[in-house]
Parts: sequence; structure tokens; C-alpha cells
Amino acid sequence: MRSARQLLRQALGSVHLYVSRTPPDTLGTYLSQLFQRLNINCVLDVGAHFGEYGRFLRGIGFAGLIISVEPVEASFERLSREAHGDGHWAVHHLALGSRDGVGEMNVTEGSDFTSFLSPNAYSTSEFPGSSRVVRREQVPLQRLDHFFADRMGGLANPRVYLKLDTQGYDLEVLRGAEGCLDRIVALQSEVSVKPIYHGQPSLTEALGHLGQLGFEVGGLYPVTRDHAGRVVEFDCVALRAGEHGHEPPSEAPATA
Repeated sequence: MRSARQLLRQALGSVHLYVSRTPPDTLGTYLSQLFQRLNINCVLDVGAHFGEYGRFLRGIGFAGLIISVEPVEASFERLSREAHGDGHWAVHHLALGSRDGVGEMNVTEGSDFTSFLSPNAYSTSEFPGSSRVVRREQVPLQRLDHFFADRMGGLANPRVYLKLDTQGYDLEVLRGAEGCLDRIVALQSEVSVKPIYHGQPSLTEALGHLGQLGFEVGGLYPVTRDHAGRVVEFDCVALRAGEHGHEPPSEAPATA
């Protein structure tokens, strides 16, 4: 007797569809496989906010070192509580950029809109409450490669995945990474289809810069849509050219 799956495949075959056990190409699915293939042993989480990305990483099975960086004091306090008790999750209270020094953050009503950049007219129209600047905060600022040299010394053969979520400031962070780019095997950056900050790079500028640094796009995953249903930002995962790693072990085929 044929199984239900076989009957469904036969029915769908007439409309040229195929039933597969392959999971959908979500960011989590892609990264869980990518981390295995590239032997990622450390994630540098820049713009950690409340620790949402760290929780996401643990949820997809990443057990390696997470180093989270968050400049805003109130957000850092929540991040610290989130990471407490996880011996492989370190947190640091500062911002990363292209220089060492001090920077001024525009802290917004919706804390996930906080940025060194100022919200533009599109942002205040589409996200009127969340993007409103309520105060400015002086934060410590350090070049990424200087931070890398200070913090990665104890990790043997670091193979780093760099996650950037700095609200329009990602390219500035990368401009401060000249001394450590060779240890970053893949990265994730928010790229903007419809910029929401003054001076924010466009999608083509961001992708062009990644290409100039030797990274190739592995996937684009929508982050935010506006009220008309248009994509505002993508999470762009990019791999260093020539980094192929090894294929993760495949699951045994299921029997019907």
C-alpha cells in the first residue's frame, strides 16, 4: 500500500511540484548550516541591544563564544542580565566604529532605532513614535580591529562571524576593521532598501562596499516592512570569497 506521502507526491506531480523534507531558507536554518560548514567558533555581536541575537544563536544550536557589544547604558544593563549565567557569552559596554574616542548616540523612544545617525523624514513618517529622539548619550567608541586585538587573544584559531546591527552605521564599523578582516570568515549586516537615517548608505552602496572588502552575498532576509508592505531593510549574510568550508553531515533519509 502506498503511503500518504507517496500519494501526495503523485497528486502534486501533475502541477509540477515536489514534496521535500528540506526546511525553508530562513535565516536561522541558513546560519545553523553555515556555522557548521565554516567552523565558526565565535560570533561578534555588534549592536546587541537587549541580547535578542544571542538568544537567537543559542536557539539555532550555536554553543560557541558570543561577544556582544552594546553602547547604550540602559540596553547594556538588560543585555548583561540576559547573558548572565552563560559562560560562553561575554558582554562589553561600548560602540565600535572607525576611530577610538567618544561618540554621541541619538537614543530613540523605540530603543531599537537608536543610532549615531539622525532619523530622516521617511522614518518619522513611517515610525513616528519609535524613531523619535528622546535624549542623546555620550558613549565610548573603539575601532573594531583594536577591540578584536584586545578580546580575541585567548581564542585559538578564531573563525569569526561578525553580526552588525548598528542602525545605519555598519559601514563605519567595517572601516575600523582593516586589521582583523582576515579573521572574519562571514558577516551579517543590515542593508537598507529605504534609508531611515540621514547619511545612511543605500543598498547598492552597502553591497558594493562588502564586495570591495572581498565578501560575496550568501542571502538576503527581510527585517522590516513599512505600512505599504515594502521592504525597508534586509539582513545580508556575506561570505569571504574563497571560504567554502565543508558540507555539514546530511540527515538520514526518512522512510515513508
